[in-house]
Amino acid sequence: MLVDMLNQHISEAYGRSKKPSCKTTLAKEGESIAFHKPSTIWSGIKLALAEVLPRTHWIIGNGKTIDLWRDCWLHGQSLQHIMNLSSDILKGCIATLDMIIHNDEWRIPKELQFLLDEHGIDLHSLEKPNSSAADERVWTPELRGNFTVKSAFVEIRSTLATTCWSRVVWKNSIHPQLSAIAWKLVYKCATTQESMKKKEVQLTSRCCVCRCNSEDLDHLLWNCGFVHDLWKWIADKFQVEATFASFTEAINMGTCLSPRLRDLWLFAVLGGVMLTNASLSKSFSNLQDKDVLNNWGIERKLRRAPRIQPCWWTLPDNGVLKLNTDGASKGNHGPAVVGVSARNSGGSFEFVYCRNIGVTTSYVSECIAILEGIEIAVSKGYTAIWVESDSKVVAAAYNTKNIP
Repeated sequence: MLVDMLNQHISEAYGRSKKPSCKTTLAKEGESIAFHKPSTIWSGIKLALAEVLPRTHWIIGNGKTIDLWRDCWLHGQSLQHIMNLSSDILKGCIATLDMIIHNDEWRIPKELQFLLDEHGIDLHSLEKPNSSAADERVWTPELRGNFTVKSAFVEIRSTLATTCWSRVVWKNSIHPQLSAIAWKLVYKCATTQESMKKKEVQLTSRCCVCRCNSEDLDHLLWNCGFVHDLWKWIADKFQVEATFASFTEAINMGTCLSPRLRDLWLFAVLGGVMLTNASLSKSFSNLQDKDVLNNWGIERKLRRAPRIQPCWWTLPDNGVLKLNTDGASKGNHGPAVVGVSARNSGGSFEFVYCRNIGVTTSYVSECIAILEGIEIAVSKGYTAIWVESDSKVVAAAYNTKNIP
């Protein structure tokens, strides 16, 4: 096959590359090992690599540490991805990028040039390699390109399916012991007689409450006659209908209640949480709140009155232009905008500016607002500029010259 011939040609013409340095995780063919290793962490690392590697790209130096086929060095993409090459096709292809670099110039074999032209790839559009510098891997989710376990966790977590109950079960107001029990019930990990039978334990399954049906988790939580009466009693206390037959439906039933009762409803669904003064708001806004809180014997008190804090805007000195900047995004990431207003020492507006900047974070939009505001002010001849932003984080970043 052409790829195999090309890999052999590159190795013979420009010197065979070294084997991968990470011998414990990569086979000599360049792919991750497929066999079992006696390690407690390798299985987790192997799963994470599939999510982490596509989110990295390379700044090319001497090319010695960059895999020619698998690493993302072509504008954030790999040759494997662009050419749609499977792992089986690339088995044994371990050429590195330095094999096609000579004296800081690209030296591309005819066979590889044919493949690149076929897919519309122009290597000369890239920055020239720098043989005196080492290759640098960049982690794209971070603004500064530095890899952190926290950011990798967030990226991997964003690819997983979301659940409606996770925030409910792990609320700060719920005792951790009860949260752990609720987690087992939702995932159906609790031990029942039916689950024991599936593990080939010989026993007769019968509900320990009604003694009429077999004992499985759905029956114990939702279908048992005693449970029906219990759910109806709880629903009557909240003045709602007991029409739910699953944990998700029970949670959604609380959406029709006021914010004051929603937490209390979740506590009841999870089954008898210890209510404390810190776990539930004691204020109420309507008669239903008052009745339900009375039914549960919870003391009511009014919410504190809001505090009005003074705020002053100060004029700049003579010859100084004052910029008030702001940036915002709808979500993080999300559609973002920036805005700038500029006033002189007399309080008159010199200019007002705003625009959409596409999809980014609120932090980046705040930074862009300051940069573009300063650019406009300088273009109008101002050299003394006072910038005022409502973001302490962005202001600190500029003061310490640590902007992304």
